[in-house]
Order: sequence, then structure tokens, then C-alpha cells
Amino acid sequence: MSKDNLLKVFLNTVEEQLTSGKPPFVQNTLWRLVKMGYTQKEAKSMMAGVMAHQMADSILGDTPFNQLQYQLLLEKLPKLPQ
Repeated sequence: MSKDNLLKVFLNTVEEQLTSGKPPFVQNTLWRLVKMGYTQKEAKSMMAGVMAHQMADSILGDTPFNQLQYQLLLEKLPKLPQ
């Protein structure tokens, strides 16, 4: 899968979370970033990056997706995880 297609997968996941309102901290993150002056597109892209980071950690560590860690990383945006 190409890098662009993979990014689309994570963007779609963030979009689905926003549409469903679950988990609620995803919508809160979007609102917070927009209030800070980021466009919705920029904010969603950052959020998708966090999702990708968390998924990579889960895959590499052979562990379940850590929703609490995902929330904590979203709360740190616009600072991106290392």
C-alpha cells in the first residue's frame, strides 16, 4: 500500500470517529485545533498522523490499540509524537 493510500485510511478512520462522535475526545481535539487557527484539513491530518503513530506502536508491539494513549497524544497536538 502506498504512503498516500495509507494516509487516506487513517484520515477516513478519523472522519468516521468524528461522524460517530465516538470517542468524544476526537471531536474535542478537532474543535481545539480549529480554535487555535488550524484549518479542519490541517487538524484532521495531524489527528490522522497520531492515529498512524498509535497503530504502528500497536502493530510493532503486538499489543491492542491503546485508546488512552491515543487520547493523550491527541491532547498534545499540535505537537506531534516522536
